[in-house]
Amino acid sequence: MKYFFTLIFILYSFLSFTQGESKNQYLKIAKSNQTIPELNLLLVEYKDSLRISTESNNINKIAFNNLIISKLYYKLGSSNKSVGYGKVAIEKYEIIKDTTFIMYALINIGSIYGSLNEQEIALEYFNKIENHALQTNNAKALSVNYINQALIYSRTDPNKSLEYFSKAKQYISLDKENSLAMFYLLNNEAVVYFNMADYENALLKFKESQKYIVPNHMHYGSVLSNIAQTYKKTGKLDSALLYINKVLSIPKDKQNLNDLTLTYYRSTEIWIEKNNIDSVSKYLKLFKTFNDSLIINKKIEFTSKLKVVHETNKLLNNIKTQKLELSKNKVKINYLTTVIILIFIGLIIFFIIYKKLQLSYKNIVKESVHALKADEENILLKNSLLQYENNKNIKSEHKIEQSDEIYKQIIDLFNNDKLYRDKDFSILKVTEILNSNRTYISNIINSKSGLSFVKLVNQYRIKDAKKMLVDDENNKLTLDAIGKSAGFNSTSTFNRVFKAETGVTPSFFVKNIS
Repeated sequence: MKYFFTLIFILYSFLSFTQGESKNQYLKIAKSNQTIPELNLLLVEYKDSLRISTESNNINKIAFNNLIISKLYYKLGSSNKSVGYGKVAIEKYEIIKDTTFIMYALINIGSIYGSLNEQEIALEYFNKIENHALQTNNAKALSVNYINQALIYSRTDPNKSLEYFSKAKQYISLDKENSLAMFYLLNNEAVVYFNMADYENALLKFKESQKYIVPNHMHYGSVLSNIAQTYKKTGKLDSALLYINKVLSIPKDKQNLNDLTLTYYRSTEIWIEKNNIDSVSKYLKLFKTFNDSLIINKKIEFTSKLKVVHETNKLLNNIKTQKLELSKNKVKINYLTTVIILIFIGLIIFFIIYKKLQLSYKNIVKESVHALKADEENILLKNSLLQYENNKNIKSEHKIEQSDEIYKQIIDLFNNDKLYRDKDFSILKVTEILNSNRTYISNIINSKSGLSFVKLVNQYRIKDAKKMLVDDENNKLTLDAIGKSAGFNSTSTFNRVFKAETGVTPSFFVKNIS
């Protein structure tokens, strides 16, 4: 006898919850009969949607995408994956307390375990559905749940199965929307009676189920075939042949190939019992032809499925590769952006420091110019005072010490005679003029000025050079010429000593005198 477990998913497609667009979208997928390629394309689409919703941590969308993917895997025959995604959907819907979609997911998983003969696990899920449906007083959910439980018990406890079918009938309203559900209920109830050898009730239920579908329905021929088989079991072969002929009169394109093949087989069995060899040969040949076609179709379908799965996996791998490449490029872009920002910040800091240094150097030049002017004024004032004192013949009350007098003579040699302008000028020249010795002169300079002889000479040379640089009459002179005029024997020495004394180069000093 033919079972209808493969059609369980249709049983709950008539559930009418009010969850808006998400509910409509789910029911559309649940009810539709997409091809394997179409299902795989939807699978790719919803997996991508799941990735996006997971990245944004949108619980509603995560739950819904897992539910849809579970349903798609269910329709593709991948039970383990369907259960896995279904459990995630339940977990997420429990967080947001959405009982409507929790029941959708529970029904899906329960049906899968039922089809896998995992009776205890299936019943565990159906009991959960029953609790949810009773709490919300959802009659249609209860009817679906009781049908599923009846189908589970139909294999192990027929009487309990019939009890659940009876419960389901109480919750199915006889409107147009649920006529298909009533057809499947009665048909499966008839199967239970048939397996119990209660052919009278089986016949009644098969004939009653016939009222709920139209003659062009794909399973109409299957019902007629089941009636014929039931008549055969009761020994009413003519009645059985009558219904067999009704099946065979239905156009083949309006029938399911499995059902039609089974009808030819049953017809062959009936003619065997009637001892009609010619008819047996005829229908046996038809059965083999259609059975071969069925096997070929299954092979083609299996091959097509493998091909589509391969193409789908290839597409998913391409998408994954593109996402990985995109992620790598994103990291590179972020790295480059960070480097550019750091370089930009570094340039800003460098510019600020540079500007501050430039300002400091300009202040150095400005102070040097002021110092030159002040020094010239001091020298003039000092000379005036000395001349005044000489004119008045003012004598010092205290005797000037000899070392002070010598140091004064040395400074006069620098200020008046400008001996430092001689590039070969040395401390020996001073000792000759003052008729003294080198060590004594060096000690006096060091003790009075705090500088070595070379340092003192360089100070005078730099001061002289700065005066020449400030004087507009020297505009045509080169820095090399000014350096040599001040006593330096090379431009490099002039630049080095000038920067050491002033903090800036001669060229910078000239540019910023104004």
